[in-house]
Amino acid sequence: MGHAGSQDWEIALNDPEILSNHGKFPVILSMTCYTGKVGEPNFRSFGERFMNMNNTGAVSFFATSGWGFVYSGSLINSLFYKSFAKDTVRRVGDMVSYAMNSIKSDSLSFSIRHTVNCYTLMGDPALKLQLPAYPEFTISENDYKLSNKSPSVNEPINLKVFPQNFGLNSDSATMRLIVTKNFNKYYFKDTVLRNFSSKDSISYNFKLNSKGRYEAKVILDLYNSSPDENKNDNTLIFEIDVKNVSFVPYKPVHNSVVRKDSVEYVGMNPFIKKNEKSIILLLQTDTSANFNSR
Repeated sequence: MGHAGSQDWEIALNDPEILSNHGKFPVILSMTCYTGKVGEPNFRSFGERFMNMNNTGAVSFFATSGWGFVYSGSLINSLFYKSFAKDTVRRVGDMVSYAMNSIKSDSLSFSIRHTVNCYTLMGDPALKLQLPAYPEFTISENDYKLSNKSPSVNEPINLKVFPQNFGLNSDSATMRLIVTKNFNKYYFKDTVLRNFSSKDSISYNFKLNSKGRYEAKVILDLYNSSPDENKNDNTLIFEIDVKNVSFVPYKPVHNSVVRKDSVEYVGMNPFIKKNEKSIILLLQTDTSANFNSR
């Protein structure tokens, strides 16, 4: 979407020759003016130049030979996506037909009539996109984020997980998080992903209560709600390393009131060798209820 009065993507790209997408050929929807002007005998249009390059460029280019209108262009663009994202349409020509037939009922609008008359497809309409006609879930080692990669004992941890769906929209799928401590179940939670389209984000909050070997495991489509999809990329496993310099306070209890005239701090950290490291430990007490005195 954008301005193209000079028959190219004026702000984004003027010369397709600079592209280097060797072996990966997209279907381009150029919802803007004149980039599909294929009726001129004296020059190649912007879209034709994408289609005329060797081992780069595009495999299909959908654009208009005249003006592009924001409303109708945005509408036909969204209908094109809807045809394969929420339906089983996979051939480019069928996607164009679906979008065109959907908007032509509003032909009283000049911009709609112009869009139907002037937008055209360059490329093979029988081309089939490499997309499954069912949900296809996946989660990889790059699809999670820990608030702290080396948390201390009893430190609040936020884990965000980003499952993906490369196929059709899924009404619902169950995802389970299991955290084990020394190979025993420590924490788990099931989450139902509703109306799961392309990507989701799930957040978990928990603490690690002592030193140990912690491992997190995320399982997508726990109850096999989409039996046709590939199960080999539905599981993510990673370790959570507990910081080995954690000071675990025992007393006084956090936020407690000490009524004696002296305070004794007691804590534990058996993983620090005092003779080998310089240790700095900051502890705080206060004489006011609001904890704001100096």
